[in-house]
Amino acid sequence: MRLEIEVAHTRFKFGDDYASTSFTGLNETGSLRVTTVMGNAWFNLWDSKTGWVTPYAGGGVGVGFVKGDLTVSNGSGRQFDGNKTGAAFQAGAGLRFPVMGNLDIDLGWRFHHVIDVPIPSVITGFHTDAANLSWHTFQGGLTLKF
Repeated sequence: MRLEIEVAHTRFKFGDDYASTSFTGLNETGSLRVTTVMGNAWFNLWDSKTGWVTPYAGGGVGVGFVKGDLTVSNGSGRQFDGNKTGAAFQAGAGLRFPVMGNLDIDLGWRFHHVIDVPIPSVITGFHTDAANLSWHTFQGGLTLKF
């Protein structure tokens, strides 16, 4: 078992058109930024007898700090701009390949989720619904064992 503290940052750019139940905007610019701080536990599923690969799975819990901004060109200008914090968790799996005695290459997949983060609007009394943000990542890294 491996325990870790992880700090990760993700940025999402808005797509072609924005639509909600309240208004529709075109040609938007903006992004959503999420920084998570997690305490994780990863478990080796089995130790490879060949010594060339070790699969693992696990997850973690923590907090997600979300900042969103959105500007649309329908004459309304800036719509959302604010920060929210929500509980976060992740689950994942991967493969570790030994390079040296205390160094492994890590290839993994993660499912991230931040719960209930309504982004406030610059328009008084308006905000997005309490959204749950979810995304998948594929990553590569180095694991130093000591």
